[in-house]
Amino acid sequence: MEKAPALHDVFPDFRSSTAKPAAKMKETVQSIQFAEGVQRALEQFWVKLDLPQFSAKGNAEVDAFALAARELLSISLQDQLDAKDANAFYLVCRKKIEDAGIFVLHDSFPE
Repeated sequence: MEKAPALHDVFPDFRSSTAKPAAKMKETVQSIQFAEGVQRALEQFWVKLDLPQFSAKGNAEVDAFALAARELLSISLQDQLDAKDANAFYLVCRKKIEDAGIFVLHDSFPE
């Protein structure tokens, strides 16, 4: 998206098995506001990265985009095979993403 949706817009939450439109919880709004604050603070130091733009329309295009992103970030199949579990692979991916100059903000909040 060019711009994030308004904080108080109501959207279906697809993390739930019974997705339905609902307002965002206070913690969710706070997390989004924190991330936006970090983004604004960093804009003065911004170095434009040549990242692939996601415009995939079907499974084959999604697969091709994912492969291009993995290649750009040097995330190999061997990295994935060597990871003992999903969390270990997440940490490998996060490190490689951050090594590329991309800030990763990780937060947890309720549905």
